Amino acid sequence: MAVEGEKIARRLDAWPETADVQHLPNRFDPVDPSTAGRADIVSFNRGRWIVRGSAKTQFSYLMFFEPRTVAAGEYFFATGRLDEGGLSFGLQANEQWVGLVNVTTPGPFAVVLKPDAGRYNLVLANNVTTTRGYLFQRYGVLALWKILTGGILRNSFEIDRAGWTTSSSIPRVGP
Repeated sequence: MAVEGEKIARRLDAWPETADVQHLPNRFDPVDPSTAGRADIVSFNRGRWIVRGSAKTQFSYLMFFEPRTVAAGEYFFATGRLDEGGLSFGLQANEQWVGLVNVTTPGPFAVVLKPDAGRYNLVLANNVTTTRGYLFQRYGVLALWKILTGGILRNSFEIDRAGWTTSSSIPRVGP
């Protein structure tokens, strides 16, 4: 895992794709997960957001935060590890999606959402594209049990850091 101010040592997904963020911020305003509406499969432990279990639907909301005013140059970032399933970080304005990043490849990840100044709701949602073929490949005959019991939309990931910051919180590299 990268250390603060160090180059990001994990896959980075950003919205918009032109967002130029190469380092973890030195300072950030952590997002308080207890202020969000959340699904039953979401828990918190020592500052980590933990999702383990079967999603209700393929793209159902896991966490939905109250609106936040975002200043020019301010952006959201999160780091974590996806083990199974998938997730989406998104921003909504006036109940419309304005930015979205999907994380579907297992392993460590970093996400950046860098909107224009405005008022946004931060949303964390499932992005589980599990197929029956994948279940049989991964679980063999146990896949039948998973299909019969509704366990086909399994999601497993942790978010270890999530917050809002500005470009001025990123250390300069070079002379």
